[in-house]
Parts: sequence; structure tokens; C-alpha cells
Amino acid sequence: MIRSTLAYSALAALLFGCASGGKLDDTTAPGESDADADADSDADSDADSDADADVDTTVFLNEIQGADTSGAEDWIELVNTGSAAVDIGGWQIGDGIDAGKAPWVFPAGSSVPAGGYLLLYAKGSDTAVEGADFKIDKDGDQVWLLNPDGAIADTTTLAGLAPDQSWARIPDATGDWAISNAPTPEATNAP
Repeated sequence: MIRSTLAYSALAALLFGCASGGKLDDTTAPGESDADADADSDADSDADSDADADVDTTVFLNEIQGADTSGAEDWIELVNTGSAAVDIGGWQIGDGIDAGKAPWVFPAGSSVPAGGYLLLYAKGSDTAVEGADFKIDKDGDQVWLLNPDGAIADTTTLAGLAPDQSWARIPDATGDWAISNAPTPEATNAP
């Protein structure tokens, strides 16, 4: 009987704590004023709303090439680490967004396959899904990937690239950004 009463008390305390988000309602910690508790609550709410703004966290910038001696176009590779294709119609990508330059919008029907890649050419003209209306500055640039709501899904600032080098995450999607001497469009990144 004592054991079940203790278990009930522990369960009630656990449920009460979970229902109030791990905080006691209408009370403050010892030595904390109501104003401090309200500020803490506001900060927690802001952090939670920022985390909830992410639409999809399986699509990332993965590799960028802005200089190529073969005469090929600049390109940006996206990678999807998820187990399902992701529709990126309405997502946006660009450089100079922090300076007020409008991003290029992926057309309806654009998607990144499950566990795969999407290669986007940065041609400087808005002609097709494969051709964004901006170019990559090989001497240094910042590229932004935004979800349809305009929230940042991913961003990177690339270092100066020599011809035939790329700016790549090694390993794919999760690694640090570094210069690669062996660009790998639509394939696993190499150092």
C-alpha cells in the first residue's frame, strides 16, 4: 500500500511536471521574481518557435562549384539525407540575400530524391529548374537555401576557389565545409 501511494505520488509529480513543460505553474524558483520567471518563459517560447520554423531538415546545401576550366556552368548540389523524396517547389536559393537581392525560386514539381542529390546550375538567367538566375563568385560568396516561408534551411560562405575546385561538405550533409580538389556533382563528396 505504501509502495503504490509512493508510486502514485511520483506519477502525479511527473505528470504535473510534464503538463507544465517542466516548470511549476504560478510559482517561481527561490530567489527569482515574477518578472524573471516571465522573461525566462518568453525566452523559452522564442526558442521553441524558432525550432518549429524548420519545414524540413533533411535537405542541405552539399557542394558548390563556381570555377571550372572545362567551361561548364557554376553549380550547386543539394542532398537529401531522408528516406523519402522532398518536394522543394517554392523553396528559394540565392546569393546576396543579406544585401537585399531576391532569391531564385524552385519551380513546382522540383524535388530531391530520397538519399540523393539535385544539381542546380547557376547560369545567371532564369530559364529552367536547372538554371538559377545568379552566378557563384569564385573569389568568395554566400549561398542561402530558404524554405517556402523564407526561413533559412541552410547557408554557407565559400572561400575563394581555384579552377576545378569545389566548396564541399565532407562527409556529405553533416561534415564541415572545405575546399575539394575533386568535385563530385551528384555523388559522394571527396576531399
